[in-house]
Parts: sequence; structure tokens; C-alpha cells
Amino acid sequence: MAHWLRNALLILAACYFDCKGEEGVEQQSGHVTALEGGLVTLSCNYTTSMEPWLRNAAFCYEKKTQSFSHQEM
Repeated sequence: MAHWLRNALLILAACYFDCKGEEGVEQQSGHVTALEGGLVTLSCNYTTSMEPWLRNAAFCYEKKTQSFSHQEM
């Protein structure tokens, strides 16, 4: 099954069954600042109350000055 089709079916199933969950990410090192182009390693703990079959998508957010960039992992 195509990757995009599987993801679309999971999203539709989540909407159909009205699945709700809470997610949390705790960054252990606190605030981190780096120079542009520099390498940064973050150590985080991720928790969720979502059903196991919906946990296959993790999201990473990078905070910029006045916006957020979003990247699916």
C-alpha cells in the first residue's frame, strides 16, 4: 500500500472513531541557543495517550523568531 494512502486511511480512521489523545515533549536540557549553521543535539522525552496504531507519526517543531517550522519525522 502506498505510504500516502496508508497515512490518509489512518487519518480518516482517527476522525471516524473520534480518537483523542494528549501528547507531550519534555526537553531535558531547557533553553538551547546556537549559531546559525551550528550543530545542536536535543535530548527529549515524548509521551502520548493515543492508541498504539495512531502513534506512528512524530512531529518536530523548530521555533524561529516569530514563527514555527514544522517537519514530520
